[in-house]
Amino acid sequence: MNTLTVIAAFTLIVWACWCGFSRSVNDGIVGKLVYAAIAVLSLAIVVHSATMWTYQALVVCFAALGVRHYYLRTLKKRVLDFIAFARNPR
Repeated sequence: MNTLTVIAAFTLIVWACWCGFSRSVNDGIVGKLVYAAIAVLSLAIVVHSATMWTYQALVVCFAALGVRHYYLRTLKKRVLDFIAFARNPR
């Protein structure tokens, strides 16, 4: 295993733990679970028990984080407005 990979995985562990435990990151339960998965998968890379599945799961976790971020920033307000309109049509 190369040193750069271990440094990158350790950085991901520290970042994911900070995001999971910090009160300034308000991501709710789903976000905390994604950050926990990133930390655990990165830990598997650091302790040399990583397989190709580990790297693929890590990429999927980052993709899920990106999709969640896009939803929260752009679509959430529209979806909530639509639900409110559907409940109380004028």
